[in-house]
Amino acid sequence: MIRPAIMEFGYVLKQRISKKNMPKINKSFHLEITVEQFLSACSLLELQEVELLLDSHIRRAEERELRKNYSQLKNKGLNQIEQELAPNTQ
Repeated sequence: MIRPAIMEFGYVLKQRISKKNMPKINKSFHLEITVEQFLSACSLLELQEVELLLDSHIRRAEERELRKNYSQLKNKGLNQIEQELAPNTQ
């Protein structure tokens, strides 16, 4: 007999503390953290993760730049070859 009473009390309590009845608190905070503060608060493992992320970002940017330069050189080279071959075909 005690168990159904506890279950019913739990149900009633759950109904009273539903999301509709809960008060809403909206508060904005502005927090400034410098890079130095962030890094000094990191553990060794977190610093290694940051290093890996930065390295991969830098590597991708360098690869993008290399691809861009290569395509420009390739196009320039193809244009030069076409110009050299053009007089021979006439």
